[in-house]
Amino acid sequence: MDTIHILKIQKELAPCTHLVKGVVLLSRMESYGESKGSRRVRTSGWGPSTVRELAASVPFDWYVCGFEYRKEAERAFQELSKRFREYGLTIHPKKSRLVQFSRPYWNKGKGPGTFDFLGFTHYWGKTRAGGWTIKRMTQKKRLRRFMRDLWEWCKEHRHVRITEQHQTLCARLRGHYQYYGIRGNYKMLEVVFEYAERTWRRWLGRRTRNGKIVWEVFEDRYRKVFPLPRHRIIHAF
Repeated sequence: MDTIHILKIQKELAPCTHLVKGVVLLSRMESYGESKGSRRVRTSGWGPSTVRELAASVPFDWYVCGFEYRKEAERAFQELSKRFREYGLTIHPKKSRLVQFSRPYWNKGKGPGTFDFLGFTHYWGKTRAGGWTIKRMTQKKRLRRFMRDLWEWCKEHRHVRITEQHQTLCARLRGHYQYYGIRGNYKMLEVVFEYAERTWRRWLGRRTRNGKIVWEVFEDRYRKVFPLPRHRIIHAF
């Protein structure tokens, strides 16, 4: 399959009705898949088992569906809009869109060819064997936000004891690795680790008389004694 039409949907829900309406919507999507999946919509993505797996892996607020044919994606979007209205739900007009997710050599004039979902940017990439596959990397907006928060935290807590700073930074980095440490995203994890070391050295230097710490001193006094957790792949999927 050279082209996949991605239907990205976000619901608009009140917090108190989030779970109840999500369960009702799940049952309606299953019935929709049973009635549409075999004849009118030529795709296996709407079967009950697939919908259950989707609901178990992502929040009820977000859905991403893949279709081989554009007409099927457009029909599904129209049908889902009707189903949502039956239960007092609406689809977000700006954050729901149809993306033509094509391989790079088919990508001229056919949309961005990438889409963001749950903090990851999905894109086409090469395998070691030379074939094409769908890869994921940290979404740039999420990466900038994490790095900005890290900078602000080191700035505000630069006078806290080194041991406490080290514990908090380690916890933040481990949490980031636990979520974004997937196969194919190693480079972005490396960017975060190197930025964390540079940021910590920068604001530790403001505690000194000279206002900075050279890398040799940082290596001997801090990196060896208080090493930050190295980036690594946690999930092999």
